[in-house]
Amino acid sequence: MNAIRKFVIGDVPILTEDHGGHGGDVLLLHGGGRTHGDWEVFAGLLRESGFRPVSMDLRGHGESGAAPWSWEAAPADVAVNPGLMTEVAEPVVQRLR
Repeated sequence: MNAIRKFVIGDVPILTEDHGGHGGDVLLLHGGGRTHGDWEVFAGLLRESGFRPVSMDLRGHGESGAAPWSWEAAPADVAVNPGLMTEVAEPVVQRLR
């Protein structure tokens, strides 16, 4: 079962979708001008293969709040969901910094 949640960074709501599963976490980020919905089919394949995919809309995209996207803001967007994907999100955040 998918769980969609919104978290707020400053005044910008950020949408995340946990596609379920019990295996290793996989963070799915869309490209510029796209949304978390791009990952729907692939997320299902990952879940069926034993992973736990989580997709999100970065700021200014899809169902997240309107705000300019920047490399400086991206780490906060990725780390928005406390306790979710600790092994996956932290390396992504470190790389973006």
